[in-house]
Amino acid sequence: MFRACSASETLRLVRMFEFDLLLAGLEHQDVEPWALLASVRHEHRGQKWAMFSSAISDAQEVRARALGAVGVFDALPPTRVLLELITALRRRASVRPGGVALACRVT
Repeated sequence: MFRACSASETLRLVRMFEFDLLLAGLEHQDVEPWALLASVRHEHRGQKWAMFSSAISDAQEVRARALGAVGVFDALPPTRVLLELITALRRRASVRPGGVALACRVT
């Protein structure tokens, strides 16, 4: 698992590695999260991602799901939950085996 603390670091890691799951947080972002996700999707069209925020609005959740989020959480999920999600994605053959998770809490 990698952790990126800025949008530029996130994009650098996405360009360097293949990730099973990108976990994006909404708190304290240095860039609009939707712009970051658009950049990530431009780099890797099939990138699976999930979002977390302690204050996610209904509209943000709807937008995240419309943009393909595989999960929306009200807090940073425990590692066990993330591993279960990645395992489920792999079973559905939605992601390539051998990748890792990238936790992107842009602060």
